[in-house]
Amino acid sequence: MRATVRDIAAVVSGSVIGDADLVITGISSLTEAAAGDISFLANQKYAPYLAETKASAVLVASAQDAGRPGPAQIVVANPDYAFATVVATFGPKAVPPPLGVHPTAIVGERVRLGSRVAIGAYVVIGDDAQI
Repeated sequence: MRATVRDIAAVVSGSVIGDADLVITGISSLTEAAAGDISFLANQKYAPYLAETKASAVLVASAQDAGRPGPAQIVVANPDYAFATVVATFGPKAVPPPLGVHPTAIVGERVRLGSRVAIGAYVVIGDDAQI
């Protein structure tokens, strides 16, 4: 991921408090975030972590101590939804599993598998199954 705080705010219909030109390169929780990450604060019981986070930007429902130093804030109507949108838009894309049967899978007798099936590690398929 590589986007500015301004770019992210536009995607989630938020307003920026702080440096809108900061470049965000990752997504994380408040407690695990590093410089370059975006996080979110949806529940006020986690507000104390805002002062300690190393995140460069945080999605919030309302401005949090906007006058003091800290991460840029993107004020949104629903931080949970906005964070999900950021993950879906900027996060890593799912990699489909390889087609075929993993060597550790156990496949029963008379099983019929379609041509575009992926059977993962340690999967057990009973006799006479059709997938």
